[in-house]
Amino acid sequence: MRSAIRASRAWGGGMLLATALRAAGDGGGRGLADVASPALLGVVLVLTGIGFASVSVLVQVVAPRTTRAAAELAGRTPWRSAVYGVLLTLIVVLGVGILQALPGPLRRLLAIALAGPCLLLVLLGATAVCHALGERILTAAQSPRMCSDVWAVGVGALFLALANLLPALGQAVGLAALLTGIGAVGRHILGRRRAAGTAPLPPPMPPPDLPRAPDPGPVPPGAP
Repeated sequence: MRSAIRASRAWGGGMLLATALRAAGDGGGRGLADVASPALLGVVLVLTGIGFASVSVLVQVVAPRTTRAAAELAGRTPWRSAVYGVLLTLIVVLGVGILQALPGPLRRLLAIALAGPCLLLVLLGATAVCHALGERILTAAQSPRMCSDVWAVGVGALFLALANLLPALGQAVGLAALLTGIGAVGRHILGRRRAAGTAPLPPPMPPPDLPRAPDPGPVPPGAP
């Protein structure tokens, strides 16, 4: 009997607490969920930015030459790299549309085979554009770490993560940066294959040895 009375009191206390919280939320215009959701969203965005920077630095450590070369292309000719990125994205979208028309087993097989290269291209492109942005930021700030590739990638990734906090504008900046990085990686890969397919010119041949005239020896005095 006593346990039933205690349970009823606890249930009644919980109901009163829930009613008080609901009334406070209705009266103040902002409930507990409204207060917690911005904080939770901020934590998620911060963790996403840290994860993005960590993955970018890891890709830079694994493939330093590719990201460095693509970053130079993205920094030197960003508009051309952006155009290449748009074209590559359209090719991928067209390929996805073609995959939808294929039979089930073949579609799954090709999707699995193409998922890896597409993901790798996105990771390399994001890392390359982070490298280019971070290098410019460190150079403008005259930082002693301006020559460090890892620091350049980390600073660029944090810059894009902070820019992503801006509504609409941040997402547009991130999308444009990603397309530029993807295009730069595509340009680097195509340029490397083109250079590998071009045969180097042979070295110039040395001139042939011409026969030398015999030495007449010393001229005697009084000779004409």
